Amino acid sequence: MTLRENQKDYRDLVENSLDLMCTHDLNGVLLTINLAAARTLGYEPGELVNRNLREFLSPEVREEVDAYLVALREKGASSGFMRLRTKSGETRIWKYTNTVRTEGVEVPVVRGMAHDFTDILEAQKALREGEERLRIAAEVGRMYAWEWDSATDLIRRSAECARILGLDAGEQGSGKDYFILIHPDDRAGLWTLSTSLTPKEPTYRTEYRRFRPDGALLWLEESGRGKFDEAGKMVGLVGMTADITERKQAEEALRASEERSRQIVRKSPVAMLVSQGFEPQSEVVKLANDKFTALFGYSTEEIPEVAHWWPLAYPDEAYREAVRAEWEARVREAVKNRCEIAPMETKVRCKDGSDRYIEFHFTSLGETNLTSFVDLTDRKNAEEALRESEERLRLAVKAGRMYAFEWNAITDVIVRTGEFADIFNWMDDPTRDMGRQFVARVHTEDREAYAATETGLTAENPTYQTSFRMLRPDGSVIWLEESGHAFFDGQGRMLRIIGMVADVTDRKLAEDALSGVSRRLIAAQEEERTRIARELHDDIGQRLAMLTIELEQLGQRYSELPAGLLYYVDQIRDHSSGIATDVQSLSRELHSSKLEYLGIATAMKAFCREFSDQQNVEAVFAHDEVPRTLPQAISLCLFRVLQEALQNALKHSGVRRFEVELRYAPDAIHLTVRDSGSGFESEAAKESRGLGLISMEERLKLVKGTFSIDSQPKKGTTIHARVPLSAGTTFKRAAG
Repeated sequence: MTLRENQKDYRDLVENSLDLMCTHDLNGVLLTINLAAARTLGYEPGELVNRNLREFLSPEVREEVDAYLVALREKGASSGFMRLRTKSGETRIWKYTNTVRTEGVEVPVVRGMAHDFTDILEAQKALREGEERLRIAAEVGRMYAWEWDSATDLIRRSAECARILGLDAGEQGSGKDYFILIHPDDRAGLWTLSTSLTPKEPTYRTEYRRFRPDGALLWLEESGRGKFDEAGKMVGLVGMTADITERKQAEEALRASEERSRQIVRKSPVAMLVSQGFEPQSEVVKLANDKFTALFGYSTEEIPEVAHWWPLAYPDEAYREAVRAEWEARVREAVKNRCEIAPMETKVRCKDGSDRYIEFHFTSLGETNLTSFVDLTDRKNAEEALRESEERLRLAVKAGRMYAFEWNAITDVIVRTGEFADIFNWMDDPTRDMGRQFVARVHTEDREAYAATETGLTAENPTYQTSFRMLRPDGSVIWLEESGHAFFDGQGRMLRIIGMVADVTDRKLAEDALSGVSRRLIAAQEEERTRIARELHDDIGQRLAMLTIELEQLGQRYSELPAGLLYYVDQIRDHSSGIATDVQSLSRELHSSKLEYLGIATAMKAFCREFSDQQNVEAVFAHDEVPRTLPQAISLCLFRVLQEALQNALKHSGVRRFEVELRYAPDAIHLTVRDSGSGFESEAAKESRGLGLISMEERLKLVKGTFSIDSQPKKGTTIHARVPLSAGTTFKRAAG
């Protein structure tokens, strides 16, 4: 079920990824494409599948497909850029990395992954064009020279200023007039900067905004130098002013483009790390996207440099150095050739201590590096689980004691694998059979239960597992264990069952032998308990009683003795009486005469009362009309389970009240012991079972009973034992 869920999650991830993920054959015919990418191109996947790649490429690059396919056949991989036409006729540029898969498939298939780089390339193009416009503007006069006289406040400018500032040709002006049109937010800063020059610091350089007379806003870059008289007083300024409006607009466009690219990277479904620099010790991390943080647990702040990443991701030094050497070699080659690295797989340690299998991709864009991380863990685990499962199945089948089958519910025909012949070697054609014939060979005592297994299957509950006996022609019996899965049509009618059948005769014989040993051991234990109980009751208990009587008589006979001595004798008598009482309790615990003569309900009620008195707790016993004359083996088994359960509850629960219920049903008798104490993890208890749990389970197995524990931390514990009763058996009801 987990594998199926993982496959669905992975399929959903692929289908909804905006990156293009596809497969095609070595002739260029598209086989599959993910939904989101297909819709990005304006298509549904069904409109693209089984069509040749040439149909979707721009006409000027269609001839390059042949060279691309040759490269795939010869090298097994290809990467680069391709121009794809959308359904509306728009051309989009995609960066792709494609590889040929040959393992595990009958016909080689090409796996492709591509990312739409159109917006990034267009932003880069816009930036280049902006820079070119700025260069041409400077060459054709997008800057002008000027000089300001502080005495007259007049400004003389070169002719180029007219086009930039929107003035009439030859128009000059004053400093006061010039400052009126400077943006209010920049005016004070420029005035302070230009009037605070000194002979020691006579220059300034700044950028500011100024309005043209027509209302247009300019960005100007200005460099000025002060002129000073002999007294150091500034008498004027000379400088150059350039119109950098277009550059500012280009920078803003670039920032917007970079922000869009940043958001694309940040929200990408693939884990990505953007870094800057090429030196291993100084490569700075600029961005770790959300998927990276979710996958590995680290944020950009936790890995400010790539050097911080290595010891976190690879704590084992030897493995780290091997991976790092291979990675840096591939990166140097990629930077040198301005290409991507071949995908590289490693095992990465995450922040939470878990390990993930990761495939790395690296692209260098100038001084900016983009590393993407594809999580292969689920796929690796699924592949490993599949390999292990296939290997186990292969070994099991090779051993020859199991076979696969398929039963057609409509025709009643059973088809089996050849291994069936080793088990049913008395049949002429064991690989084919009819369902009703097979059921007829099932042991008469198991036949009804076996047939009921099929009738209980539904579309919601289609699986089963059962064990049964099969009769050979010579009268001998073999044990089979069958696991199957039923398939139904839309109306809920069963169509077929597939499954596996194993010969478990040897295991059943071993279990029977082990059960016999356990039965003898428990019988010997009970005999020894009975012997010790009788010794305690008939010998030690009687002797302690006599000692108590003699001590009492001693005090009465020598009443003239000092009071202190008589008090001491009384103390010894009380201790002796207490020991006698404890010995009697121990004797009853080892062997309950009430269980033997008064029945299980009376014995359990008495034990709960004694347990409560001895341990200073409350053990509440309840029962319905339980038969007094239950088989001795069942009564003794349930009584011992109760003793062990209450002792465990007292030791581990942390509470002082326990509930015991003995309930009779026509087909079984049930014992429940519950508390509302600290509880525990049931699965952990099963893995680390103590002798008490083992003893209870083994005793119940001998009477074909079952045993279960229901417990959760801080929610108490319930122990339930069920023992089946033979059909048709009648019992006398217990009174009270």
